Amino acid sequence: MQHSKYLMRREHWRQKAFEADGVTEIKDTDGRNVAETTGKGSKLTAKADRSEITADGKDLSFVEINVTDRDGREVNGAEPQIHVAVEGDGKLLSLDNGVQNDTTSYSEPTRKAGKGKLIAIVQSTKDAGSFTVKATSDGYTAAQTVVTTVADGSGVTGEKTVVSYEIAKNYYVKQGTKPVLPSEVKIHYSDDTSETKKVTWDAFTGEEETYSVSGTVADLNMRITVNVSTIGQTAGVLNYSAAVGKDAEVSLPAARPAVLADGTILAAEFPVKWDIPKDLTATIGTKNVKGTATVFDQNFEVTAAVRVTNGEYKDGAEALGNVPEMYYNGTSSKEDASVADVLAKLQDDKTSTDDVAWSGKGTLDFRLDTAIELKGFTMYLKDTAPTSGTIKIYASGDNGVNWTPVDCTVTNKKEKGVTVRTYNVKKTVSETYFRVEFTKDATLAELEMNTRIPSFTVGSEAALSSLKVGGHIADEASLKKAGLA
Repeated sequence: MQHSKYLMRREHWRQKAFEADGVTEIKDTDGRNVAETTGKGSKLTAKADRSEITADGKDLSFVEINVTDRDGREVNGAEPQIHVAVEGDGKLLSLDNGVQNDTTSYSEPTRKAGKGKLIAIVQSTKDAGSFTVKATSDGYTAAQTVVTTVADGSGVTGEKTVVSYEIAKNYYVKQGTKPVLPSEVKIHYSDDTSETKKVTWDAFTGEEETYSVSGTVADLNMRITVNVSTIGQTAGVLNYSAAVGKDAEVSLPAARPAVLADGTILAAEFPVKWDIPKDLTATIGTKNVKGTATVFDQNFEVTAAVRVTNGEYKDGAEALGNVPEMYYNGTSSKEDASVADVLAKLQDDKTSTDDVAWSGKGTLDFRLDTAIELKGFTMYLKDTAPTSGTIKIYASGDNGVNWTPVDCTVTNKKEKGVTVRTYNVKKTVSETYFRVEFTKDATLAELEMNTRIPSFTVGSEAALSSLKVGGHIADEASLKKAGLA
């Protein structure tokens, strides 16, 4: 009993390990050969698993952060909140404490220690140099460690690389003519800079109905390819119809499909200039809005029948599942299996922290077969989500040739360790092409393209006053006899 009382009165207790004889001290162990009590936690320490890693944008450094007492002994009962910051040529990917029921997102820069320990995972950039990992906590002496990042020997570390380029992928020409392809292309680099480069196109005959043309970008070892389709005699442009609420803003499509003489409706769309009256939705009724479409050297009249009625908009279906084609930095999902795989993963409705559909930066373009009323995009962002201003939304009315920025309101929330960010449009946008641009690195678990649909009171019955089929006109009397009027 006296021995136990003595131990309880002592501030520090230390016990070594001995062989069975009780005399020979055991020094050759895999772990510690001494057990001892510690004082109150007061300091942090930080130690990396390696002093240097490769500057390839992929290599990882595992930094162990420990809570110790004033004499440097690890305090495994301390669990303070520790904030970790990385400065220099590195990026903090995640923090882990080994506590299974801790629901804090791994990407958060602040996390409590587990049994006195915290692991910081830091990724190198492509710039050779170094980064400093700093660990701080209220009431504790801060700690830091420096890791050197060295070139990987490939000859490209630290140099900027091409991440995307801007050019229309599809061109349409009148039969018997050759396309006038752009002489320049805008290039975007990994260091967030951009520049315009000249393009030298390969020779082509242009005799096929559809064909591809490739070109070389000046000063870069890079080839780009565009698609060309020839169009026969155009008979007109497809009209348009829409329903809107009274006093609502009207957005008519900037382009409409051409129609050939044999009735074939083309995928190619051509720009339309609409003459929209300012008071179009001031009164209830069906209004015809006239427009002019230009198809090569011909102008065609096009009509938009706009039904104005009392009603409102309601949330529609999620439309990403109906997207038949996606472009990643200009590469089509129909041409590249890896892009098709990204589209499939974005459509799979998996939003957990374990799911990764796409990671990187650049542009994701979505083509739909029919126009939708876009409500907005919802993004499930993993790891350290980039700021909302680095993600931009665009729409195109001419098959992705030109892109118009879409003003949005942005909301954020945390859901099961994932940042759920929604970009809702401020004004109605009705198009078939939409773009999401990431100007900084991001990791997507899922992406939703949200729509809205007009909800209006439907009349109980509508009567026909006349019917024209193939040049034959049925008058009202004939329609009544057939029960159609």
